[in-house]
Amino acid sequence: MDHHQKKWFLSFFLSIIFLLLLSISSKAQEVDSLKIIDTLDTRKQINTRWLLLDIGWNGGIYYTGFTPPPSYIPVVLERKRSLHFGLNIFRQRINIYKHRLHIEYAVALNFDRFELENPYSFAPHNNLVTPSLVDTVSFSRNSLHLNSWMIPILLQYESNDLKKWKSFHVALGGHLGILMGANQKQKTIEGNRYKVKGDFNLPPIYYGLQGEIGFSYLTLFTRFNLSPFFIDAEDSGLAFTSFTFGLRLIPFF
Repeated sequence: MDHHQKKWFLSFFLSIIFLLLLSISSKAQEVDSLKIIDTLDTRKQINTRWLLLDIGWNGGIYYTGFTPPPSYIPVVLERKRSLHFGLNIFRQRINIYKHRLHIEYAVALNFDRFELENPYSFAPHNNLVTPSLVDTVSFSRNSLHLNSWMIPILLQYESNDLKKWKSFHVALGGHLGILMGANQKQKTIEGNRYKVKGDFNLPPIYYGLQGEIGFSYLTLFTRFNLSPFFIDAEDSGLAFTSFTFGLRLIPFF
């Protein structure tokens, strides 16, 4: 994604947030009037749920057309141990059309783990991504851990709002996140443990696309970051971005 595409996406995302704030303001005024005018439909215009839990798996995709440098060894993730845990502190839906079409947004705390099959070690507090292969040590565990706050904003469709246990639902939108901290944890086969904290030249702000689909109590989600995993990583051969897919264990009911 080039500079103009990134600028367009951020402008689009901020515009959605602005429209969302206007919608919240207008809907708050409509709620009072609807309580007086509509005595048949008692459904809320704004619904809030607290502490929803997501679990999933992380992966990585290298950029199309990326040419690796000489003697390049790609990063390989161990998928089954590259886990995602997301705690939605709160999640809200705003009715915009007959309780079938909603704007949905949340504030979530994410914990992401990227388990590396390669013996890569990263230098903290460096303005360049500087991975090094430690050939003399065998790791039984080698992982990057990222903690972040994230705000997803989606357009959501619910086929039966009155009977959600019989309802099909789908949502599409985007997300914006802020990195709070990162560390690399390593454990050798001899049992020695190492933990290094740093930013590892990870972007402080990340953004991307998000989708959800489900029926009744089941909701599956996927998330694809449009921002790079590392900043200015082409020279080191780490020009890739991440994606997440998983299941919402505590649904919006």
